[in-house]
Amino acid sequence: MASGIGLKGLKIIVIAMGVLLIAGFVLLVAALGQRIADLYGNEGPEAAPYALDLALAPLERVRTMAGVGDRLALLIERPDGSTRVIVVDPAAGRIVGTIGTAAP
Repeated sequence: MASGIGLKGLKIIVIAMGVLLIAGFVLLVAALGQRIADLYGNEGPEAAPYALDLALAPLERVRTMAGVGDRLALLIERPDGSTRVIVVDPAAGRIVGTIGTAAP
């Protein structure tokens, strides 16, 4: 038998060292993650401010909106039942194009 601490003491020391090794690894990963977050910033990219006044005719209404890549498509319903799609570039704050459809 080992002199001094014995087999039971050796098991305790080995378990404690394993716990310390795992805790050190967790701290290392957390510190690395913090450094990466500091490098790239904790906040996402700031959205560019834009403004667009969309002039609709009387009784026209926005029926739906959808994101299309980096554009925004607005489906406009007219009083006579026809529709048009207005494609907007939000980053530039301007209308890129318009697609009209006939009344059903």
